Amino acid sequence: MTSPAEMRAFKEKLEKEEEDTLTKIGVERYARKPFYVEAACAKNEAMLELLAKWCGGELVREEGERPYVQVEVQRPQTPRQTQAFVGDWLLSSPTGFKVYTDKAFRKSFEKVDKPGAAVIHRSAESGEFVSKETAEANPDTTVKETAEPSAEELTKELNNGEGI
Repeated sequence: MTSPAEMRAFKEKLEKEEEDTLTKIGVERYARKPFYVEAACAKNEAMLELLAKWCGGELVREEGERPYVQVEVQRPQTPRQTQAFVGDWLLSSPTGFKVYTDKAFRKSFEKVDKPGAAVIHRSAESGEFVSKETAEANPDTTVKETAEPSAEELTKELNNGEGI
């Protein structure tokens, strides 16, 4: 039977070997660049009409089906990603419009605190983005970043002059 001390030593040896391998091949830590969007939620059917005008889409009403806005989206993975129903979010970014369900939107985006300024929270340990709530609950392990440019300007700046 292996003792706890022997198990710890074995685990530490494996971790050291893995660290040496990662160093040899040049593995480094990176954080995904943030991008900023303008977004509106389709709260009701009347809002769908306004969103259709905003994005240049078409309001589709089929008998027996829920109405939706048909949105022109770059590289959609499924037809659903081109349809904004009541409760969905329509986003405008430098590359065009995108449709998000409410759940997906809230998981991926935070509202900017004030017009023109974007506040992003990152884990000081991993560099990953964290929600405002997580940052407030863990102030010693999060970093707050603020940016003033518009969504398009900031995204281009972060991507070396290119859009997303």
